[in-house]
Amino acid sequence: MQHPTARTASRKTRRNRKKSSPAQSLSTGNPSGVRPLTLREGISLQAFLDASSDRVLVLDGRGTILLLNQVAARALGTTVRGAVGRQVFDLLPPALATKCRAKFHWFSTLDKTVVEEDIDNGLWFRTRVVPLAPGRGPKARVAFFSTDITEQHEALERDRRRLAQSLHDEVGQTAALAKIRLVLAGRGAPPKVCRALEEVRRLLDQCVRQIWSALFQLSPPALNEKMPLDAAVRRLAAEVAGRNGLSVCVRVRGRMNGMEEAVRTAAFQAVRELLVNVVKHAHARRVSVRLERRQRTLRLEVKDDGVGGFRPRPRRTAGGGFGLAMLRRQVDDLGGRLVVDSKAGLGTHARLSLPVCGGTVSTSGK
Repeated sequence: MQHPTARTASRKTRRNRKKSSPAQSLSTGNPSGVRPLTLREGISLQAFLDASSDRVLVLDGRGTILLLNQVAARALGTTVRGAVGRQVFDLLPPALATKCRAKFHWFSTLDKTVVEEDIDNGLWFRTRVVPLAPGRGPKARVAFFSTDITEQHEALERDRRRLAQSLHDEVGQTAALAKIRLVLAGRGAPPKVCRALEEVRRLLDQCVRQIWSALFQLSPPALNEKMPLDAAVRRLAAEVAGRNGLSVCVRVRGRMNGMEEAVRTAAFQAVRELLVNVVKHAHARRVSVRLERRQRTLRLEVKDDGVGGFRPRPRRTAGGGFGLAMLRRQVDDLGGRLVVDSKAGLGTHARLSLPVCGGTVSTSGK
């Protein structure tokens, strides 16, 4: 027969085991000896997420919203209760939905966390994409954590502009002084020495062009939200022409207003990237830029009279992208098309088309 004290101790042990059951605890292990939080204490997962200033969103493999916090709900123009169970793409503007849908198919197959930076309504966000259960079906889970980094981004841009302006002024003054010295050194010198000095002058000009190209990438002109696309492209062309001694002609046909922000940004970045390639590789004298809007399609062409034979390669830019390769991916995400023809001795001709206001894009590339 069991002693009464032993029976009491046995009942206490069973009660303690029941209290620490993993089914009732948010933590299955407790090596530190600290009592874990339990569901009975009223700790709500939704309240925990709503305490964050970041946008938090969890989707399944089809883009259905499973979980989000209030910050993310406000960004989508709805409420937490009104968003759960809906397709996230249905809550986005058409152009942004197209872009996000293309990216999401890639995100849903990831097996590791990735980090991306993008702009949304004038604000910069750094988003961590965490695959919880990779796949494409309803059992897949992908979490998005977006942090507003607008202030940091603007501070970085100010530092870049300040550095670029300082280098531009110093390099320009030093290069001008070096050319004057070369001219003075060549006066009365034998023909052989004059030819050598002329070669030095050409190398100096090439070096200055390369430095200005790097400065252009370090602090490229930005697209002002209030400035029409054609005006921004003209300003960009004028700056490139002034810095590099090029003749840049811009022709515009059709109205450039009323386009989605994603399309405007992609078109401007395309012109900027293509002009950078002209400066770096083409050795051109004349460049033509053509913008044309036909109903629901925006067409863009950049053509130069340079050496041609350009073969795009992935390269890291000062802004964190990958040059032409990154541009091509951005255009694809928007449902557009980018074609680059570059034959040796015949210059380079780039053609881009983008859908406007949800229209279908032409795939002729001509």
